Amino acid sequence: MGIDVHVGLSVAGEPTVAVFRLAESWDNVLDSLDWVLESAHAPPTPTAENDGEIAHSWASDPINYILGIDTETWSRRAEDMRASTASRKFPSTVQIGGRTRVLIVPLHNLVMRRSQPIPAAFTDFMSRKDTLWAGVGLSRDHKEMVASGLPIVADHILDAQSVTRSWNVSDSLEELAYMLSGFDAAPADEAGVLGLIPSDALGVAAPPRKPLNSACAQCRTLTAPWYVTDRNSLVGISDGPAYPLLEVGWKSKRLSLASWDLAPHQWTVPMVVYSALDGLASHHVGVAMRVHAKNSPWPRTPQSVPQPCPGYRPAHVRMQQAADPNAPHEVVRRALAFCVNNGDLVQQNKYMSANFALAFLKKWNMIRGPLGTVSGFQAAYDHLVNAGLVTTGPAPPSPSTPPPQQRQQQQQEQQRPKPLSAYDLPITHVCLAGAVPPLVLSEAQLSAPPDDLLEFLATKLPGTPWFATPTETDFVDLIADWYPTVHCYSRHSVQHAARGWIAQLGGSATILPQIRVKQEAIRKERAAASRDRAAKKTAARNSRTAEQQALDEGRPDEAARLAAERLAQEDAVRDQRREKAARAVQSGLWTPSGGFVMQTAGGPDDDDEDDHEGRGGSDAANAGGPKRRRRGGRRRRGGNGGGGNGSGVYEF
Repeated sequence: MGIDVHVGLSVAGEPTVAVFRLAESWDNVLDSLDWVLESAHAPPTPTAENDGEIAHSWASDPINYILGIDTETWSRRAEDMRASTASRKFPSTVQIGGRTRVLIVPLHNLVMRRSQPIPAAFTDFMSRKDTLWAGVGLSRDHKEMVASGLPIVADHILDAQSVTRSWNVSDSLEELAYMLSGFDAAPADEAGVLGLIPSDALGVAAPPRKPLNSACAQCRTLTAPWYVTDRNSLVGISDGPAYPLLEVGWKSKRLSLASWDLAPHQWTVPMVVYSALDGLASHHVGVAMRVHAKNSPWPRTPQSVPQPCPGYRPAHVRMQQAADPNAPHEVVRRALAFCVNNGDLVQQNKYMSANFALAFLKKWNMIRGPLGTVSGFQAAYDHLVNAGLVTTGPAPPSPSTPPPQQRQQQQQEQQRPKPLSAYDLPITHVCLAGAVPPLVLSEAQLSAPPDDLLEFLATKLPGTPWFATPTETDFVDLIADWYPTVHCYSRHSVQHAARGWIAQLGGSATILPQIRVKQEAIRKERAAASRDRAAKKTAARNSRTAEQQALDEGRPDEAARLAAERLAQEDAVRDQRREKAARAVQSGLWTPSGGFVMQTAGGPDDDDEDDHEGRGGSDAANAGGPKRRRRGGRRRRGGNGGGGNGSGVYEF
């Protein structure tokens, strides 16, 4: 029947034990299809008899099942650059999930490596008309799925990203699962991986922990925590060999780049759990959002509209609470300790600095939220330095070079590096023995609300159905979770300050109309900016056409004039973008039109869609203007379902 892994978890406050089955053959797959369906029953579909006012296109095809679907795809690594990619017609795996059961089909291994074509029975199962398929990005991936032999009916797809596009919330699968389905760890007696794995290769033993190699007398007495050497432990989704810790999450960028084409008996337990949780979460998100599906037969009553689970907090807040609820700086200290104690990473830059650490942490999505911005990270870094928990050394000497020729000297004068800042100095030690002193809001901060608070609320307030009339608690939580200038303070103190700010502004009932006015102004501003961009593009095309026409007619002076005008307009647009980026940095990396500006200290942009908190901007300040991803070109393959990335960096 395949390889089964049992995992204890809690969904919407109800503890359960989920079963994840990794099929080893097509016989395993076909025998397990009914097994999955038993856990995927959908609520009754309204009919003409019980809901005559609902007109829908599925009347002849009632939906009996809601199945979550997700895929994982082999990631091309540096050592495989010479390998042929002509056989990449199929995703590596397909995960089909119900409420407590998930079937993992190693599609590429069965079809391409074992030369076993897809059975007709499996194709018929994928094209069922009584099933609603739920997932993230299905509208985008539907054509590829059909071409791969997964003929899902187009009208029977629920794409969560399409639904949440106007909600102003994170559209990652992990965050939607925690927000709408209340994913959490099960009680202690039911939690844990109860692996029924027959092969030793599936359970890799964790390396023994060693004392910290440090000159600090206090640190030498400590055993190195798991987060010093393990990325997943640093993020909070594992504690060494214990994975996943669902109090925080399960999404791992490193696991998303695993070798998913391996034969089933070569898989590890974390690979099974990671991929299966994607399928399980897709099902639960689909159940919560079914009334928003295209041509949905379910009526949108107040009882059926999805509601956020009580106690939901964004991913970066869950990470902070797991590390130290009273000291958000603990997340930054652990991240710096990981970077400093990783010899291979230090060798890449010759030494470890705050700027290089932030670039690496953002690249691998190991720091999130306001602390992941340049201003937030640097504020936390300054506090740790002032507390004596982070020590730095002198700036490294400039490399000596032989006397160059005169032309080389001129080039060096032009390319002379700028003076190093305090965040470019080498970090010599991160002390893990002392406690991080908490920060307390000053009386000046408590006395009056910030000037940009209403603008922040108007920009960040979700547009979800349950936020039609937000309460004071909703505003307080939103400020505590996302307001950029209070991220270094304990959550309790920030909530206390936020309540005072809301009260000084007249309460939630008073500020809500003001927020709606600002939101409408922002919407009109964005629409006008969009129209302006379209008009400028049209004018640029017309200008180029006029230039070419002038050249063709033998009027070079006219062509030169038109070209000069066009270039002047492009320079003006570029200057406006630079000014906007500069203002965003001065205001704490916040822009009304784009949310947080995710700077990475000059490092590469993070392409992981599991970043999942808010709709952040790009690294604009260091480059002198907003970066835009180039269209077309070669892109590396990454895992689907929110885990893959287009990065060319896979190992230290």
